[in-house]
Parts: sequence; C-alpha cells; structure tokens
Amino acid sequence: MSDSFSLKAGGNILPSRFIVISGDYEVSQAAAATAAYLGVSHDSTKSAPADGLASVNHAELGDTVSYYKVGDSCLLEAGAAVAAGALLESDANGRGITAAGAGEMAGAIALEAAGAAGELIRVQIQNVRMHA
Repeated sequence: MSDSFSLKAGGNILPSRFIVISGDYEVSQAAAATAAYLGVSHDSTKSAPADGLASVNHAELGDTVSYYKVGDSCLLEAGAAVAAGALLESDANGRGITAAGAGEMAGAIALEAAGAAGELIRVQIQNVRMHA
C-alpha cells in the first residue's frame, strides 16, 4: 500500500470488508451493493488483544484506514458461500457475496471458494459492472 494521502474512517470498519468513499478523504464500511468500491480494509485490528482492551475493528471514527485497492490480492470475509471465480459485491455488513446480476458492480473476484459466511477468502479487487 503506497498512498500519497491518508483516508479517515467515517465510522467503525471491521477487518477484511469492502469500503466505499463516504465523504472528503473519508471511507466507510460498505453497507450494501454500491456504485463503486474503493477497496477492502486491511485484515488487521486496531489494537492487539492485550488486557482485554482490544478492538475488533480495523479502524474507528477518525482513525486512518489501511486498505487494499484495485489490482491487489487480499483477504475478504465472505457473507455467504461463494464459488471460486465468482464476482463479488457487498452485503449489508461489507462482506463479499456473489454479485446479483446485470447492472450490478462487482468489487472483487473470488480466487478461492467459501463454504459459508464468515470464512476469509483470497480475492483480487476490481471494479467491474456486470452485463446481461
């Protein structure tokens, strides 16, 4: 990741979730299929699990967000079972699900299958509109 500027979190962002632009130099976790995906949040959490103070979030409101962008390969949390090679869009929680069909934007392609929601799978990030 070599960004020449920083993007701030517009709210809580979990690791390995689709993110979208939500304001000036601000990103948020995707909340549904969208017109454009910026990328996928880094797979790290905000803090280490020490003393019970760990955050499960990658970033929280105002934090700098680390992310993978178009062309990068990374981990994405699946929101349902998906097949290798499937084009993916966001569910209501920023997780990857199989894109619904014509006219939908896909934010990534699955490089491996997921058997169920919650699995981390390797994807390649891309923004493509699906055709009929």
